[in-house]
Amino acid sequence: MKDEHSNSDFRFRSRCSMDIWYQMYATIAVLGLLEHYHLAHLPGGLHVLDN
Repeated sequence: MKDEHSNSDFRFRSRCSMDIWYQMYATIAVLGLLEHYHLAHLPGGLHVLDN
């Protein structure tokens, strides 16, 4: 019984972890596009995202 719960808990955590990575990737992509088209100005070292 314990193995079933720990396995489903692992799948839930893995999915949540992947959702966070997708959100972060999308945010970085949008910031890069906004900087590229001069719709936003990124501070300091974030100009790398413009490439």
